[in-house]
Amino acid sequence: MGVTKPLLLHTLAFSLVLGWFGLGVSAVVQLEGYNVDPTSVTVSGLSAGGAMATQFHFAFSSEISGAGVYAGRKIIRICTSRISRPKVNCKLTHVYHHPVPYTCGKGGIADASQCMSIPDFFAPINSLIAAAQAISDQGTIDHISNIANSSVYVFHGTADFTVNKGNGVKVEQMYNHFGARVESNLGMNANHGFPTDFYGAACSASSAATQYINNCNYNGAFAMFDFLYGGGLIQPVTGGGLPPGDLLEFDQAEFITSGSPASISMDSIGFAYIPTRCKDRSRTCRLHIAFHGCVQSRTTAGIGDAYATKTGYIHAAEENNIIVIFPQTVAMGTTNPNACFDWWVTKQGAQMAAVQKMMHRVLDCPTCVPVDPSTTTTTPSPGGSCGPNEVVFSPYPQPGMCEFYMLCACGGNPVLLQCAPGLHYDDAIKGCNFRQLVQCDPALRNNSSSIY
Repeated sequence: MGVTKPLLLHTLAFSLVLGWFGLGVSAVVQLEGYNVDPTSVTVSGLSAGGAMATQFHFAFSSEISGAGVYAGRKIIRICTSRISRPKVNCKLTHVYHHPVPYTCGKGGIADASQCMSIPDFFAPINSLIAAAQAISDQGTIDHISNIANSSVYVFHGTADFTVNKGNGVKVEQMYNHFGARVESNLGMNANHGFPTDFYGAACSASSAATQYINNCNYNGAFAMFDFLYGGGLIQPVTGGGLPPGDLLEFDQAEFITSGSPASISMDSIGFAYIPTRCKDRSRTCRLHIAFHGCVQSRTTAGIGDAYATKTGYIHAAEENNIIVIFPQTVAMGTTNPNACFDWWVTKQGAQMAAVQKMMHRVLDCPTCVPVDPSTTTTTPSPGGSCGPNEVVFSPYPQPGMCEFYMLCACGGNPVLLQCAPGLHYDDAIKGCNFRQLVQCDPALRNNSSSIY
């Protein structure tokens, strides 16, 4: 039976819409729990998303171990007057009677814009520090002493004329004051966009036509991950297409406490990337939350999944077993026409609370059994016990389990051991080695060169 012309036209139109937004045709799913180290949760974002990342980090510092801030604004200002708050924030946060932390502004759009342009005049660092301490003392964010245990990566280009570079300096100063471990890249000739090594406009050029992503021959996502997770991560190859993990579209509505997602400027759909080695929950992975900037949301024309697929996040995540949640916003009339995150709130804010619930969902996996690299598990090998005088190291006899190996000593049963994150067992040296130097599981390597 042939396809009628009207049906064919509808099909083509639907396909064009999907292509325009960059969406797959897979069904929207519920976000699930995975085997994740709860101490590994980090956040990041670009521009307003960077401001949201710092805000989320300060608000939930007992749960977040690090933050990456790209061309972002700093925290914090207190708004003590309900009248001075922009309507979008009052509506989004439903916090009318508490002092609210503000990034740059004193509670209004005009003040925020002035601070973005002239931060040294409108946002002296001592005032920001005092405000953050006061809000912490009030209990509307987690205690600020938690910041001392975190790692922070700051990137701000010298060619950024959208957000003054002084904001990056203020972010650095503020985190340093509270004892964080900070690495900053403030000297690159980069415009206002996310820095990659494979996609986007020229580094110093406007990237409005490339989803505010700039090709700076610099993998900003990997640089951030590598610093936040202590170094030694595997740098991915980013120019060869998408990695083999799952980029899921998940239902955000279930995480909204009251009303529809649109009522708090949130999309009904978010993205989550699940790396190949995290899908079966047999090994411990990390968790990262990435906040897009204004006009970078899924429903913005020409954007779709670009912030997830073209920034390098998921490429680095695949190689290093990092699950990434990409929460999504929507425009909200004249109050939030560019679908920015609501980055002027405490942890009581509706968007903040929704994203925290997403984080908790991924961490909630009662059936997962984390593998602690510092412990050992007794596991019989196919060959039985060792000889009385033997000490033998050998690969784990199961395809794909390249980070595990066996130790058989002095007549006992073989013991299962695991290399540190990012390393594989190398039988040539009878120890752990960098993954790219190890020939592990050739069959899988031939099927998908991006896995190893």
